[in-house]
Amino acid sequence: MSVLGGSTPERRVAFDLAVEGGPAEGGSVNPSGPGTVTLHSQSAVGPGSDLASVTLRNGTNAEKRLRITHARIGFYFRGFDFFGVRGEPPTRATLYAAGQGVSPEDGTRLDVGDGFVELSTEIPLDPGPDDPSELTRLDLAFEQRVYAEDFYVVSIRLNNGDAHTYFVSHSS
Repeated sequence: MSVLGGSTPERRVAFDLAVEGGPAEGGSVNPSGPGTVTLHSQSAVGPGSDLASVTLRNGTNAEKRLRITHARIGFYFRGFDFFGVRGEPPTRATLYAAGQGVSPEDGTRLDVGDGFVELSTEIPLDPGPDDPSELTRLDLAFEQRVYAEDFYVVSIRLNNGDAHTYFVSHSS
């Protein structure tokens, strides 16, 4: 890090993360690498939009067809801009997978801060026959605007019992 023409040594901080309810409740946090379901990308959000998307990559090579069975939004932080805070953050969103024929009307309501909710329509994550890294887009329709500077936490639980938590921001 450069400070007024000088530099200071890089510093690293390590800490333990306790997930309420144990590993089955929150599972791995921002998993990466082969053999897991990773956060591949997140959509850019336009001004005034209440829609956001996250794309997951299934790199598990699972022989059994994997499906997202439960989801939750554990936390939402309203970002700041040049003029300050943009009002209260969203308190709920509807999760659905438009690319797989699920509409917002058939989606599942997730209240921010609540526990896992069983999805009204499970979302498949099975690897494709030629590509074990199939992408799945999850759409979130919030009840109010989402800004690029906002930050939230989405967790999923799969039919094999694995759970994964993703920290999401739409800023570039």
